[in-house]
Amino acid sequence: APQELPVERQEDFFVTVYDFLENRYGKENVVQAAVHDDEGGQPHLHFYFIPVADDPKHDEGFKVCANEVLDRRELRNFHPDLQRYLSEHGLEDAHIMTGVTKPSASRNTNRKRNVLYYILVNLKLSRVFTFEV
Repeated sequence: APQELPVERQEDFFVTVYDFLENRYGKENVVQAAVHDDEGGQPHLHFYFIPVADDPKHDEGFKVCANEVLDRRELRNFHPDLQRYLSEHGLEDAHIMTGVTKPSASRNTNRKRNVLYYILVNLKLSRVFTFEV
C-alpha cells in the first residue's frame, strides 16, 4: 500500500487492487493473492496468475504465454491504468505512480525479465495446462 495511505484505508486499497487484477487477467486465471508486510513493515500484495492469451490455432482457443500477456504495451500501461481504476473507485488518495512505477523502457524490460514463474502442481484449476520450464 502507498505509505501515505491511512491504515484504515488499506483493506479497501487491497480489495480494489485485487478486483482490478482479477478483471484484467481473468478470474479463472487467478491462482492466489496474499497481502503481507515486507521486512520494513510495509504491506503489499502478491498476486499469482496464469498468463493466458487467446490463440485460435489451438483447439482450446488459448495458450499460456507470459510474453503475450505481459508485453511492452501491458507493462507501459499497467500502473497508469491501475491508478485510474483506484481513483474511479474512491481511492484517489492512493498514489501508486512513484519514481519506481513511472514508465521507463529499461525498467519495464527488467521488470519483465524478473517475472517469476511458478510450477503449479496438483492445483484444482478450471483448465489443465501443460507447459515446459
